[in-house]
Amino acid sequence: MTDDDGSWVVILSSSQFWHNYRHEASALSVYHAARALGVPDARIVLMIAGGAACDPRNPRAGHIWNSASHAHELYPCDIAVDFRGEDVTASTFIGVLTDSLPATTPAARRLHSSRSSNVLVYMTGHGGDGFFKFRDAHELTASELAHAITQMHAQKRYGKLLLLIDTCQAATMAEELGGAEAVSLAASERGESSFAKEVDPAVGVAVSDRFTFHVHRFLLALMPPPRLHEQERGAAGRVSNGIDGSLAALEGVLRRSRVLSTVTRGEHGWDGSAVQLLDFLRAPPRARASAPPLAGEQPAAWARGAEGGVAEGAAARRGCRSGGSRSLASWRRAEESAFWGEAH
Repeated sequence: MTDDDGSWVVILSSSQFWHNYRHEASALSVYHAARALGVPDARIVLMIAGGAACDPRNPRAGHIWNSASHAHELYPCDIAVDFRGEDVTASTFIGVLTDSLPATTPAARRLHSSRSSNVLVYMTGHGGDGFFKFRDAHELTASELAHAITQMHAQKRYGKLLLLIDTCQAATMAEELGGAEAVSLAASERGESSFAKEVDPAVGVAVSDRFTFHVHRFLLALMPPPRLHEQERGAAGRVSNGIDGSLAALEGVLRRSRVLSTVTRGEHGWDGSAVQLLDFLRAPPRARASAPPLAGEQPAAWARGAEGGVAEGAAARRGCRSGGSRSLASWRRAEESAFWGEAH
């Protein structure tokens, strides 16, 4: 590994059932933002317990949105879900973090981070005081999560770790982390619920959670304007569009009047005021050194397994929606146009 190993991202939605559509959409919102900001699929471990995209009640099979306006397609043709359905368990999640998965697990589904990596872990689902539910079947406790992250730290599997938790009483899941060189941002404090944002009449259920909806919107605002290359971005987590990309700035967006709960920062051996979100959501150094791909190209990192894994066909990954895949360049241009065309 180099001295700058870039970003690695673990995204978890632990809920099943159609009425939990919003949890799947929230996890995919973080995935969507990470991809838009340049994190290759090979550096994202995506765990989705539900199956909203292919649910027969979905009026648009193979599509997921986080708003009634359908502004952002969150389930692109090239998506690679690493663990889905019954494979999404507490033990699998811990195995991803600590690299203790079965030996038969493909390399493409593992977290290959190092002591020079910045790791972002995002969790959404149902939870309570010191526990986080998986598929309404079993739970992960705050102690178990703390033990896993402490083990990661001892194994030198990250330099810095940022933990985002969107669930009821989310802050209680980070209370036992200790001095693990981690910072947590939780959607709610002890005794509080986290809240859904809006119902899409076409879908019939809530399609977003307030905390993650605003996180997603904030992260997309960090994208450079169209055609602005990576090397033109400003230093220290700011891009040349002048937007402050700090965790403190995000906390300012996540005020109680918007999310209806108390967003809580936890500092576990590391000063959270120093966190710059783009340090956790950026392309690896090798990719940053080259110009973005041209229209029609299919970058190696966009195919699952570009860093040692096994590439899969788009149709096989999606299952319920056919059609060709778009290049990363064209997908990014569509997202940039959609974002910069909105009023902010």
